[in-house]
Amino acid sequence: MFSACSGEEQPIQSGQDKENTEPSVVSDLLCEEVYVEETEGLKPYIVASTDYNGTTLLLRKYVLNEQRRMNDHYSSYENCEMDKFLNTEYYDSFPEKTKEIILETEIESCQRDHMWASRPLKSNLIKRKIFLLSGTETNNDDIVVAPTEGKVLDYFNVNRGEYFREHGHYKYLTYTEGGTAQSWWTRTPCTSENILFYYFDFEDGSMGISSACYESSVRPAFCISNDTPIEKTDISGESVYVIKY
Repeated sequence: MFSACSGEEQPIQSGQDKENTEPSVVSDLLCEEVYVEETEGLKPYIVASTDYNGTTLLLRKYVLNEQRRMNDHYSSYENCEMDKFLNTEYYDSFPEKTKEIILETEIESCQRDHMWASRPLKSNLIKRKIFLLSGTETNNDDIVVAPTEGKVLDYFNVNRGEYFREHGHYKYLTYTEGGTAQSWWTRTPCTSENILFYYFDFEDGSMGISSACYESSVRPAFCISNDTPIEKTDISGESVYVIKY
């Protein structure tokens, strides 16, 4: 069985043989895509983990159309402009049937009183409906001046160097729906400076730092129940899985 997460051949697990068993719930689609109903129609999300606090984490495949800044010259994620936007304006833009399946989830966020500190750093547990991924969750926990926030998601649990050598870019390279590569924010602050956040660059997906007041693209994530039902449908002649409401 080919693993979309690692890119390597993996033993077929009991109950996971897709030749014999059609996926029926979202947790069957680890590292694959599922379409979610947004106001403008069905949009693809990546099933990035099926064990995020016991739930399934969905990461939007494409960035949002509008770029945004994180905050005004201060690199703390909790209650920053981006955090508030995602959990008010963006969350409210979903159809009611989609909002009903989005779970409130605990995420780790660097404490304000640990800014400017070197490791080890402490993180708060904050509850959110919509959030950005962290450097840790995207397999960039080796950054010296950044906190550990969460654990590596299955989708990003690959050897970064080997992936780059094979593909010519890192797995973090992300696009608009029109196919234009874009940089995108993480929620992780650079703790040696009080105004910087980490982001992924549009050229090769490498990680960099930028001022909180600069604009970059947004790639939201949220969690739903592992047993959320899915079904197959055709979109533009392609057979895909969608959330079954």
